[in-house]
Amino acid sequence: ASAQEFIVSDGSANLYFWDRDTLAEKRSVKVTRLDGREQDQLNELEYMDGLVCCNIWYSDDIICVEPESGNSVREYDMSSLWPVDERNAGADVLNGIALGTDHVLITGKLWDRMYKVDFPNWPTLFASSSKDGVALDNGDEAKDLLAIVSVEEGASEEGEQLQAASTDTFSVIEQVDHDASSFTQGLSYGYDNDGKLCIYETTGLWGKSKVRRIDPDTFAVIKSVDIDSAYFGEGSTFYTDADGNRRLIEITWKKQTGFVYDADTLEQLREFSYTTTAPGHEGWGITYDASAQEFI
Repeated sequence: ASAQEFIVSDGSANLYFWDRDTLAEKRSVKVTRLDGREQDQLNELEYMDGLVCCNIWYSDDIICVEPESGNSVREYDMSSLWPVDERNAGADVLNGIALGTDHVLITGKLWDRMYKVDFPNWPTLFASSSKDGVALDNGDEAKDLLAIVSVEEGASEEGEQLQAASTDTFSVIEQVDHDASSFTQGLSYGYDNDGKLCIYETTGLWGKSKVRRIDPDTFAVIKSVDIDSAYFGEGSTFYTDADGNRRLIEITWKKQTGFVYDADTLEQLREFSYTTTAPGHEGWGITYDASAQEFI
């Protein structure tokens, strides 16, 4: 990606690239796995080290996709993070990836926990990037919220494309609390208007969808806003707009409608319409490539 973009999924094998300022679709790519098959069910997304990392619905896989070609170049089996047979009754699928300064935060729908995860085999894990990269504006200095997923040991030299999937190449730093009533659809780190680091979460289900700001130290919910019961909330991502304002953008499942919020107050500032893959034109996940000014 090459010009500040949002990156959007809709449950198909397509990723859509939207301009940050106009929300116009610029292009799309079809996602293929390392074995060459198309991969649909692309769910919650996170942009990491130049790749679009995707939760796969009803799977514990996370695949990381090259945004120009749509080719998966890194694939991770996260099933040992919280094995299905050990999960609480009611806990749903893994869904939620957020990049922290020294960890990757991972959770799922209706999970009572989140995990801070490290990927120790990646040689430049959490390396800083330029201000035009994945950085989030924090006062006069940008702080990079960057995590680079691990590479299967011995599978690649630095700078070469990964040729094989890696499995279980992560370590858990810490397990933290998560509201078990949250049907997590979007998760990202960002900053409030005072420059304080926050976690932003959007949740789904008809009549129960919420937008939340969470304290990254205590994991308590700082602020929670219900969205209109006509909408089933889906993915979201933090970003800074062209005027330097901190914003959260959210898409919804079946209504082809999205919202832009003030990142501090969670006040809804804007409503917009979009299309994705016909005939449903659904919205599932969204992330942001700051270096390209595009939503994906």
